[in-house]
Amino acid sequence: MKYSTKVRYGLAVVMVLAEKKEITALITIANRLGLSKNYLEQVLHLLKSHQIVESIKGPSGGYKLINLEDLDLYTVFSALDSDLTDSTDEQRLDDLKLNQLLNNEVYTPIEENITKQLKSIKIKDLVKLNQAEMYYI
Repeated sequence: MKYSTKVRYGLAVVMVLAEKKEITALITIANRLGLSKNYLEQVLHLLKSHQIVESIKGPSGGYKLINLEDLDLYTVFSALDSDLTDSTDEQRLDDLKLNQLLNNEVYTPIEENITKQLKSIKIKDLVKLNQAEMYYI
């Protein structure tokens, strides 16, 4: 499965904000990730429009997550790329029986499993994994 740049960068932004747990300036996020401020503004606009982040204006302004406790990958992915989570039936074959079989036995179960997996992964758990110390033997 391929994920768009917007999804990859957006998830990284969410992770940075989740780790900080405070208002974080755009320039801080851009510097941490090595990404363009202009592109991050577009990503943050999408996250804001889906009530994942809020923006605070002013000299001490920036962005912060609205609800880390319940935030999962499905919510983030669907905010950044609706095509990833859109389960509309685009496949219309002339052979309706084959079309129905493929949708019922292949595409729908795959989409349901991906959705279930994305909903089961919480951002707060990813943050814990990222912050866990690594021990080498």
